[in-house]
Amino acid sequence: MPMKHSFWLFREGERAYTEYRDLLSRHDAPVRLDDEVLRYCFDTLLWIPTFNPAKNERGNGLNWWGPTIIGQEGGDPFHRIFAAWAHVFSCGPRQLQLHGLFSWQ
Repeated sequence: MPMKHSFWLFREGERAYTEYRDLLSRHDAPVRLDDEVLRYCFDTLLWIPTFNPAKNERGNGLNWWGPTIIGQEGGDPFHRIFAAWAHVFSCGPRQLQLHGLFSWQ
């Protein structure tokens, strides 16, 4: 079974960044993406400013093994990058088969 990344969207200030632990075990995220799709898009995800609340660190891209906060600063790049990928994927066949020399180390 492929691994998936779950995404919850909250308005700025709706929830404290430290209030994420209750989301970790839930399976009702409004957006879930297969990790293989995210790996395919990996380089462009690094353009998104993010925050790792588990380590209290700022960075770029997704934390693959834990929570990632995409705050207001990263919201615009996140939206533009995912909208661009959605447009690219919409040009393909109904059932996508992603090929490429991508891997995870």
